[in-house]
Amino acid sequence: MTRDNSNSYDTTDVRTTTTSISPTIPENAGITRTEPGASAGRVVLTGHNTITEVWQGLVADPEIRDYLVIAARKAVVGLDRDEVEKFLDSLRITNTPQMHHYPEDLILDLRWSAARAKESGWELSEIAPELGTGSSSVEDIISIGRLFQFVHHQNPHLSIDTETLTITVEIEYEKFKGRSRTQRTNVCRLLHVLSKAFDIRLAVSQNTQAFLKQFHREDLPCVSEWSIIQRGGTDTDEVLVKLDPYGTSTKILKALDQEPDGTLSYSELYEFVEKSASRVRQCVSKLREYGLITSFGSQNNKKVTQLDPGAEVLDNLQQQSEQRCQPYASPDPTPNSERQRRECASAVRWRGEGDATGISREEGRRPGAADRPARGLRVVRRFGRRFRVRRPASGCGVG
Repeated sequence: MTRDNSNSYDTTDVRTTTTSISPTIPENAGITRTEPGASAGRVVLTGHNTITEVWQGLVADPEIRDYLVIAARKAVVGLDRDEVEKFLDSLRITNTPQMHHYPEDLILDLRWSAARAKESGWELSEIAPELGTGSSSVEDIISIGRLFQFVHHQNPHLSIDTETLTITVEIEYEKFKGRSRTQRTNVCRLLHVLSKAFDIRLAVSQNTQAFLKQFHREDLPCVSEWSIIQRGGTDTDEVLVKLDPYGTSTKILKALDQEPDGTLSYSELYEFVEKSASRVRQCVSKLREYGLITSFGSQNNKKVTQLDPGAEVLDNLQQQSEQRCQPYASPDPTPNSERQRRECASAVRWRGEGDATGISREEGRRPGAADRPARGLRVVRRFGRRFRVRRPASGCGVG
């Protein structure tokens, strides 16, 4: 579940006193994922329809329209005309004369007593189903939809108890995918706005969930919190054999792991990893194939996020790296300490050679005997030449 409590509508300017309206978002409001067919709640909506059809399905319910009027009243009762006008401007609520829609005027009238505001409330509920049709735009739906978040607002001048209604939204993968990106984005925006007032159950398959996470996480931020089970799972043992603890792919996983939401843009990855863009893209493609990460966003703003298997693989890779620097078991502590430093230095040299030559070690190659000095030998340099000499059995140095 996710909710955003950051909305605060400030009606302040140099001529008026500060009036900050912060809606009360209940704990059980938000969006949670359920399995397809698990329909429950006051209203069941079809999320693969257009935003206008989804909105009309919502406000067709009389109780939902009552909630809209209550929310508008709770937001404006106690404010003066100037403050209400600034508040409506912050929500981008405007009149549409061609449709004979005057929500600004109607909401201004809702400041008065219930008896006086009754007719205006009735008119507001009547024009709600017509939003998004004729001369009315999609933005009219979003703007009026923002009023719902005030349905639980604690207004000292108006006491009306409201419960958090449950709404189920069913989305079929193929039909939703077949919509244009703009149509899909508009529906996601509306659901995000409604999630501040209602308990929304999103009935979607794993495919739809993955699709939303890849293409619409910015329009529907809650999907970032949902775990995705990869089809067929991820064979972490097989992946561990293929990845080098010091390679570019591991650096990408580390970079993502350091972010609170596990997400970075491609440009941020280029900067962090300090490799060519083509090399980073190649490794991203491979990690995505392994099921460790997923990418999303438009072509101009592509982003990458780490999945749960990616975090698990990274932990294992880091453990491998630490074990390579562990001392060998021996009763003599002095050689152990020297050997530990030598092994770590050897690993660093081996890693550096791979980066310098541009050799890909993504296939899981580990340093063998040819990559490091043999055990029991050490390299010394005399008169410009290198020799390998046998190390003494004791912990004394070689003179």
